[in-house]
Amino acid sequence: MRACLGILVLMGCTAPRPSEPPPPPIVVAQSAWSGSGLTGARAAQPAEAGPGVEGLVVECSWLLGAGHAPLAPQALESGSGLQIALDGGAPFRPVSGARGSVRLATGDAAARYDVQAVVGVALAPEELLVAPGTTVGWRVDARVDGAELARLDVHVAEDGRAILSVVAPGGAADEDGAWIESEEQHFLDLGSVVDGLAPSAPRLAGVDLASRGLVLVFSGRGPGEPRQDLAARLRLRRVVVAAEQELLQRTLALVAESASETGRRARGWSRGEGRVAELAAARADLLVPAHARAAWLHIANLVGADVAQDYGFLADDADLAESARLVHAALEPSIGQGAQASDAAQPASLGVVVDGALLRHLAARAQEAGLAPAPRALLLAHAGEVGRWPATLDELSRAARDLEELTNMFVAENLLFLEDPDPAARARAHDWLRSRGKAVSGFDPLAAEEAREDALAAWYEAREAGR
Repeated sequence: MRACLGILVLMGCTAPRPSEPPPPPIVVAQSAWSGSGLTGARAAQPAEAGPGVEGLVVECSWLLGAGHAPLAPQALESGSGLQIALDGGAPFRPVSGARGSVRLATGDAAARYDVQAVVGVALAPEELLVAPGTTVGWRVDARVDGAELARLDVHVAEDGRAILSVVAPGGAADEDGAWIESEEQHFLDLGSVVDGLAPSAPRLAGVDLASRGLVLVFSGRGPGEPRQDLAARLRLRRVVVAAEQELLQRTLALVAESASETGRRARGWSRGEGRVAELAAARADLLVPAHARAAWLHIANLVGADVAQDYGFLADDADLAESARLVHAALEPSIGQGAQASDAAQPASLGVVVDGALLRHLAARAQEAGLAPAPRALLLAHAGEVGRWPATLDELSRAARDLEELTNMFVAENLLFLEDPDPAARARAHDWLRSRGKAVSGFDPLAAEEAREDALAAWYEAREAGR
């Protein structure tokens, strides 16, 4: 018996040590930069914020395991909360009908993704500070081949609006439709840092982003296994930037790295040069079917082209593709290869290029084969009674030098229609002018001719005297 015990002790001393667990099959890289997700990293490093400036501390942790997706059955893009906000302006919705694989978990479903509760690979949370004018991001790659599995960016604009950008790279679609055929980018408006985070997505209403957070599930994103889903938990809390020196310095160091890399590619841009580069990138995407609508809306918003903005939401894919080719060609002199920054210094002048090209296209379509109800209504809404006359519409869009002049031309033409012998034309022009605060006081489009002429004469006389 003692001999057996000795042999067991000897075997224990010579037994190999247990093997170390393999490294996680995913790698997380952090980044930070000035600028936004649309402009990309910029060379200019933001100044440290003074006292009282609010920002966000973002805690991000990644989980890798099987079967996460059933806990969050609703895709991220469903719901009205998905919006794009440009340069702190009013957010608008991106392409409707886009299909992606990112799923959103909140409330009790999100609680199941706590690091302590999930069996599988869990990377410890990492925190970064997002000061106004900066973006922080996390990218997850497969360790084996370096393929990107997911990317998150949190951007805080100068006015305090926070936007979450989610990129789900493409892959082979599984039978559940969890993967997508090409890269999809989603934007989630998180509200204002200054006013308190109040996400506009209905599913995030009442969710405490600081304590419970939210979970994004990238279905089928695990390397090697089709259903080894990747999930990211985000928690966000508002802070006074100056009070978070350690996180601020860490973020600024990452910004400096990005600035150094950006500086090696190009010198710092002026405002005009930045506009040219941003518009040029969006112009190129006009010819890419997967990105054409988002690029169209981006350009229309940047240059203030209201007609194009509305058209981007109502046109079908085929009509938008045809219009996009025309706008792409029309913008060539201003933001094409070799364009100067001064060419794009005035958004209004570029706006009339975009709206003008679209109006001429719609006018030509109206003359040749007629327009569908939606684009016809678009012309009537923006041009009034002029929208019924394609030749006049074409002429005005070619003559206008900027958007203000184009609008004034529409007003002037509708005033002329108040003298039209057709009472329906007079009534439509009068209603359009009244909707824009340009109505002729005392004018009744259905009154007798003498009364109409007297009202118009008195109005013109008063306008001339007021100049």
